[in-house]
Amino acid sequence: MNPWLYGFFPDTVVQNYRGIPYLHVRGSRADEIGYQFEGINIRSDYTGLSVIRFIPEILASVAINKTLSASQGTASAFVSHTFRIPSHKLLFSIRETSDAFTSSYKKQANTYSYGYNNLLFTGKDQF
Repeated sequence: MNPWLYGFFPDTVVQNYRGIPYLHVRGSRADEIGYQFEGINIRSDYTGLSVIRFIPEILASVAINKTLSASQGTASAFVSHTFRIPSHKLLFSIRETSDAFTSSYKKQANTYSYGYNNLLFTGKDQF
């Protein structure tokens, strides 16, 4: 998930520092924010940012908890992410592109065929 989207939550600001977006909640420092995925800490001790980037399609919810208990440490807020529960409708497709309209290197229609074939296989879960 794009860190700039965290700025849409109330009391949050995303600030660009040397090309890296840092989240601040209610005036906190960026290294005081915790990041969780399904209850597991995903915050980098080195940068203070989330070590995982999510694509929005896989997330059921993103929440910022600003009222923390003592068990959650010294963080001023936690950003928590949860997965969507996938349906069991899988969609697959195979596509092919080719320029094999003649045998290789034979001139036809004022051009040549180089004999390439590309296959693209995709699969996705239909939500």
